[in-house]
Amino acid sequence: MDRKALQKLTVKALRDLARELEIPGRTRLTKPQLVEAIGARQEAVMAGAGPAQTPPAPQAVEVSHGSAPASSGRERADVTLTDVGDLPERYGHSRVVLLLQKPGYLYAYWELRDDHLDNARKELGDWGALTLRVKDVLGGAWYDITVHSPVGDWFFRTEWVGRTVLLELGLLGPDGRFLVLATSNRVGIPTGKASDRVDPEWAVRDAEFERIYALSGGLANQAGGSGDIQRMLREGWLPSSGTRQA
Repeated sequence: MDRKALQKLTVKALRDLARELEIPGRTRLTKPQLVEAIGARQEAVMAGAGPAQTPPAPQAVEVSHGSAPASSGRERADVTLTDVGDLPERYGHSRVVLLLQKPGYLYAYWELRDDHLDNARKELGDWGALTLRVKDVLGGAWYDITVHSPVGDWFFRTEWVGRTVLLELGLLGPDGRFLVLATSNRVGIPTGKASDRVDPEWAVRDAEFERIYALSGGLANQAGGSGDIQRMLREGWLPSSGTRQA
């Protein structure tokens, strides 16, 4: 496949091809870099050179931050940056994880083992759709999101604020049957507004509120000052010790 044909592929397809060709660092390459690396590897194989040699690992880079102030009497240790290598594309587990981004917005990432997915397809048939089912834990309601890869992630919006939700990842058959292959953690979605809960311990009677408002200068015709407010708080709001200060 020449570079012009490679450029028409998606980034995911290019990375899959790069994995088959055992190209190192593929998860960090941009699309143009993937096209160039795949093209070079294919040309090397066709020329009979075999798979290109894996480039040596980058040398550790030492970054010195200098010395601490003289008064401390000691130098700061150097920081060494090393290349930890590529993160694995799969971990060999069927799982789905749900995270809260902000009120009304969720993020999920998932992975399905090939054998788990194959067994589900044998039971439902090849036409089963890979599906994320969003479920209201307490209410029992749910809705589906179709996905197209056994490994992936997704940002999505939900109207279910103020509820606790979870995800089920599975295969949805043409007859409506749903085989659950992985279940996520539960996430409580905040409403994004101030709580309506009122704690009786801190409740303020209307008359008290109006008096504090007036003493703070909220009413032009009401005299008073901070001393009056403090005295009122001592007399009316703080626990009584049997005596009151004037």
